Amino acid sequence: MEDIDDSIKLPKELYSFYQGIVDALDAWTEDKDNFKYWDTATSLREGYREEVFMGFAGTEEEISIRTLKEFLNKASDKLNYGIEAAKEEETGLFTMYFSYDAVEYEKDW
Repeated sequence: MEDIDDSIKLPKELYSFYQGIVDALDAWTEDKDNFKYWDTATSLREGYREEVFMGFAGTEEEISIRTLKEFLNKASDKLNYGIEAAKEEETGLFTMYFSYDAVEYEKDW
């Protein structure tokens, strides 16, 4: 297993995208504004796609394993928050775009 003080290299474009997501997660941690986070993350993602469409510039940035683990913990917190928010209080089931309650039905067999 890698030492937590080790680091990895990322293409500078990916590192820039990562930094933007970290900032968005930090802002979300403060205000829990899901729409603002979604809007920021989506804009960052589309900017990243456009930037790397024709390839990477070739320069790299280093990120420590410790910092990367902190990021993954923040991302996990955000995902878990979203999972809990998606559950219906009454049933504990996850909401969907459409749901139906059968009022009556007939067995076909």
